[in-house]
Formats: sequence, C-alpha cells, structure tokens
Amino acid sequence: MNQTQMPCPYCNQPIPSDSKQCSFCKKWLLTTHRPTQSVHPQPSPQPKPLPTPIPPASRFSLSGWPLVAFIATLIVLVGALAVVLIPNRGIRQAAAPVPTPAPQITPTSAPPRPTAIPVARRAPVTQPRIVEVPAPVVRRENNVAPQPRRRRRVVRRVQRAPEVEIQPAIRQGPSFHEVDARMDDRLTNLTTAQQQFYWQNVSGTQVTWSGEVTEVEISSGGKINLKCNPQTYTSDTVVTLDGTQVDYLPTINKGQHITVTGILQAHSLYGYDLSQGHITAF
Repeated sequence: MNQTQMPCPYCNQPIPSDSKQCSFCKKWLLTTHRPTQSVHPQPSPQPKPLPTPIPPASRFSLSGWPLVAFIATLIVLVGALAVVLIPNRGIRQAAAPVPTPAPQITPTSAPPRPTAIPVARRAPVTQPRIVEVPAPVVRRENNVAPQPRRRRRVVRRVQRAPEVEIQPAIRQGPSFHEVDARMDDRLTNLTTAQQQFYWQNVSGTQVTWSGEVTEVEISSGGKINLKCNPQTYTSDTVVTLDGTQVDYLPTINKGQHITVTGILQAHSLYGYDLSQGHITAF
C-alpha cells in the first residue's frame, strides 16, 4: 500500500505523513506540521417514527359489556331477595296465634285443691354454743401494771470430750550408708528411674544418723551440718532442729561426733535434708 509523503519542515526531506520524528534530521514534528485530513460529513440521524395512537374504546364497544352484565345481575339478585323476604314477613304475621281470653272464675265454682306432696325433713343442725368467759380481774398495787411472767429457758450444756489429734505413725527409715549406696552415682549402678522409685519409698521416714559436725547455726530453731560419709570433703547432711535444743547448740564443737533423729525430706547434689531434727547423743 502506497504511503503518502510530505516534506520535512526542517530539512525538506521526504518523510511519511504520519511520522512523529524526521528520520534525516532527527527532529520532532508538531501537530501543525502534519497535513490536515479531510473530514467526511456524517449523516445526521433521522428521527424515529412515532407510534400511531390507539383510539379509546367507545361506549358501545365490546369492552363495555362486562360492566353492563354485572349491573344487570346485581339488579336481578336484589329483586329475588325482595320477593323472598317480603311475603314471608306477611305469612309470619298471619300465622301468629290469637290470644284466647282467660276463663272467668265464678264464686260458686272453687278451683280444685292440689294434693300435698310429702317432703323429706332434714335433721336440725346443731350449732356450737359460744360462751363468753369474763377476763380475770388483775389487781394493781400502787397503780403499777403487773409484769408478765418470764419463762425460764433451760439450756443444757453438753460437755464434749477434748479432740485428740491422731498423728499417723512415722515409718522408720534406713541408715545413711544404705541410702547413700543407692542415691550416690559414684557408688551405685541404678538407673534414674530406679533411684526415683527408691526415693519415693524412703522419703518421709524417720531416720537416725551419726556424723561429724562441720557447722552449727542458732537461727530458726537451730541447724547442724554433718559429714556422715568420711570421704565427703565438707558436709553431706543438713539437719534442721525442732527448736527445743537451742541452749545446747553453743556447746557443740566442730569435729564432734553426734547422733541425730529427723524426717528425711529432700535429696540434692549437695546431700540430704532432715527436718524436725533432735539430737539424741553427743
């Protein structure tokens, strides 16, 4: 298809008429530099034809007959009701009974006496007799009203027996060497589960252990650190006393062998803990 050419407004070289940039001088073209295109006139839209109006129905057309038929039917029904109701009303008035005059009674003729009908008599109902009792006369002395009598309330006191707390018996526990032989990893081949099962059986029991004193404290009722295993470097048992032997604690020296009794409570890497301890032998 042949493309129209136009000269470049800057270099006068032939270029396509729809190009925006000259391929020779590399300059951009403006809209005014392009040739004007002929615009064909478009035909104006023709108006649509209007619909032809439909004339209204006449008074005597087919669409008016249903109204005439309805009015005629209504007149027939009203006339039928009038024919049915009006004659019945006259017949009812004609069929009404004529009142007959009452017979006159002369003094010579007496009416028949009705026979007496026996009636069952009820037994008389006796009502209770109400007897008014006069109120007792209370004599006042010196115009002072008598005081009502107070009833004595008897309270029985029940003496209850004193409640005695029954403490459960504490089981006797094993010796230190027996417990340490199972809980010290250096002396046993038991697994962790076996050690936990053994500790559940011996925990809370009352034990009596002996050892060498390494430290003594007076606070909180007294506390003593013991070395029950001679191979232990410092101490392996901490005994918390019950507070009844605080006066004897200052007389205990380091390195002294004593025997204590207590409840086996806990076990850790540093040793064992005894609570409610009591010194039994020095």
